[in-house]
Amino acid sequence: MLDKNLDAASETFQRALQLTPDDADLNDMMAYYLLCTGQASEAIERSLKTIRASPLFLPASLRETMGMAFM
Repeated sequence: MLDKNLDAASETFQRALQLTPDDADLNDMMAYYLLCTGQASEAIERSLKTIRASPLFLPASLRETMGMAFM
């Protein structure tokens, strides 16, 4: 995603999510990707899914993504 190849990033996220759909770190990164690509409501949904699946997983990045998505 850092090299701005968003199509490749999306494909990579989708493949990874097929393999490990409940991985909290992966879902956190996907939420940030969604936010960065202008999909704020989807980012919120993904963040909430992450919190529901792993309620003890609350890194700063997840809280930051949620906060920015609500702006």
